[in-house]
Amino acid sequence: MIVSRSKSIATKALLMVVLPLTMQVCLMAYVGYLLFKVDQDSKQSRVSREIIYLVDSSEVQVYQLVYNAINYDSTGKKRFREGLENHLDQLESDLSRLLRLLERDPERSRQHEQIKTIYDQVLPALRVMLDKVTSNKKSDYKLVDGFLLNYELQKILDDFVNTIDDIGKFENQKLGQDPFTFEESRNSVYLGLLLSVIANVVLAFFLVLGFNATITRRLRMMLDNSIRLAGGLELLPPQRYEDEIGELDRGFHRMAEVLDESNRRERAIVDNATDMICTINADFSFFQMNPAFARILGYDPEFLKGRKIVTVIAEESRGEVLGRLDGISSNSTDEQFESLLVKKDGSRIIVSWNVHYSPSDDSFYCVLHDITARKVQEDLTKANEERIRMLIENMPVGVLSFDEDGSIESVNPRAAELFGLTAGELLLKPVTSILRESAQGGEQPALVDLIARQSVEAFELFALTGSGVAIPVESSLTRFAVGPLIRYLITVVDISDRKEAEQMKRDFVAMVSHDLRTPLTSVRGYLEMLEQGMYGDLNDVGQSRRELACRNVDRLLLLVRDLLDIEKLESGVLELDSKEESLAEVVGKAIDSVAQFAEDSGVSILTEIEDMTISLDRERILQVLVNLLSNAIKFSDAGSPVIVKTEKVVEEVQASAVPTKWMELSVSDKGPGIREEEREVVFERFKQVGSGAQKKKGSGLGLAIAKKIVEQHRGQIGVDSEPGKGSTFWIRLPL
Repeated sequence: MIVSRSKSIATKALLMVVLPLTMQVCLMAYVGYLLFKVDQDSKQSRVSREIIYLVDSSEVQVYQLVYNAINYDSTGKKRFREGLENHLDQLESDLSRLLRLLERDPERSRQHEQIKTIYDQVLPALRVMLDKVTSNKKSDYKLVDGFLLNYELQKILDDFVNTIDDIGKFENQKLGQDPFTFEESRNSVYLGLLLSVIANVVLAFFLVLGFNATITRRLRMMLDNSIRLAGGLELLPPQRYEDEIGELDRGFHRMAEVLDESNRRERAIVDNATDMICTINADFSFFQMNPAFARILGYDPEFLKGRKIVTVIAEESRGEVLGRLDGISSNSTDEQFESLLVKKDGSRIIVSWNVHYSPSDDSFYCVLHDITARKVQEDLTKANEERIRMLIENMPVGVLSFDEDGSIESVNPRAAELFGLTAGELLLKPVTSILRESAQGGEQPALVDLIARQSVEAFELFALTGSGVAIPVESSLTRFAVGPLIRYLITVVDISDRKEAEQMKRDFVAMVSHDLRTPLTSVRGYLEMLEQGMYGDLNDVGQSRRELACRNVDRLLLLVRDLLDIEKLESGVLELDSKEESLAEVVGKAIDSVAQFAEDSGVSILTEIEDMTISLDRERILQVLVNLLSNAIKFSDAGSPVIVKTEKVVEEVQASAVPTKWMELSVSDKGPGIREEEREVVFERFKQVGSGAQKKKGSGLGLAIAKKIVEQHRGQIGVDSEPGKGSTFWIRLPL
């Protein structure tokens, strides 16, 4: 409990500054006053002396003036006239200066008035005398009558001298008092300075005594407490004061309590740490350790205290550990290393040492972390990496990796073989420098365009070999991360054989187009001529055979057309002639094209058409719709409907993107339907689904052609079906 109250340190410090300062200011003010008084007295003394000088000078000028006037009046010599004029001018100047000095001091107002009167009356009278004396008409004015001056002049001069003498006496009297006043002021100044020094010394003495009694002693107590805290001794009781030192002392006691609590917590952390923590002496013996040693190594900490650390170190690691500790103590640096430890049961573990050396304690502070599991995992990872490396190196596909700048970082042997270069020649080359867009020396693909193809399953390029030959390759690109770095993996597969096979297929199609369609067209023409009776009338059997021949020829011509269409679509040479068309008109035209077939099959066509204007190639979309309608009619039972429906569809996408609007056209039937596993292949070439009675005659190219046409319109095509309940084929074109 605090029972003593005292002023704060700030207040005491303020008093120590304010008291001497106040005394000093007072004494300095007094001394300043004395100096000011001395200065004023000195100024008055100078003024009095100057006034006395001017008074004396004025009397002299008057006497000299009268002297020169009398001599000039009696002799008429020029030098006396000049003296008369000079002394009169000097008298006027002295009186003017005297007036200026007197008017500055209110105490000399009477003297000022007297001199003003002289200036206003005596000087004009003297000017008149000068004029009369120097005038050629001297009979009117007598300056001297016998031995006497002119009466009027004598009276003026008497008044002037009396006034001037009074002023001189007054100033002499004041000047006679000044030396005593000045001396007294100077002595007062000396006394004030002496008293200031004595007072400051006395005050400083008492302030030092008070500071020592209230501050220094208590600071010594705090210093003693800091020594006790460092030595782990009990602190002195808290100081019973309410000033800053008292607060500091109480804060120090609170800090000591916090440190004590912190030490207990640190001890608890060390005791409960999963890692082994120990202190090792300079002779490499254990000094202290935490319980983790017993849990991990099986040794009792008390057993290990004082024993050499080699007790728990595997024989093959002892030399390295002792050498590392020697180096750490010599360089006074922290270090991390690994070693093998032997447990009490003889088993071994791998630990990571983190060692800090304290020169002041000449001890090592160590943390040992069991990394056995991590090492095993690292070995497994290395083995897996080796297996993956061997797998990549022995892959029949060329594999290259490159960084974000396009520089090749690794290649497998197959890639080096394909490009006709060594791995060393390929490394660090720009990946775009060994790829081409075409076989005829086309431009290198831009890196950004190449990276953009990672979203494509596979794409075709040409690999530029070391000999300058461009080989067609199929590639795929994958993006992966190596820590914070982004890398790309590209595979290259030589598709020269496949390209040759495709060329053979195109040659075959061209041959079919030329060598088969032309004669078939001729045969169809002859059959039409037979129908028209140009070669005579046919009997019923001949007519039947002619109709059968026409159907077979039409089927072959349709097959040839489909082959040519699919080839054009896949090679990209088929160009669309897109225009704004009415969807209802296009659908109506397609229905008209299959109306006879539907009637013959006993199938009705129902429509739910929402008319809209859309950009499309009329003839190609008609081809798609006719194919879908023909298939629906073909697989529908007599009496069942085929439904044609159009509508607008909005496809919801991610919130950050704009929704996509589509025109969806669907053709639904009540046929046998399509199994789920067959839906994936129904749009492939030469594929027909169903079996037995379900399978209908056809080329197997219609849906494949329809898919290519829709995709060229940037659209989608698909089928929804359930076996036994029919199918719905739909296409979507962007609005």
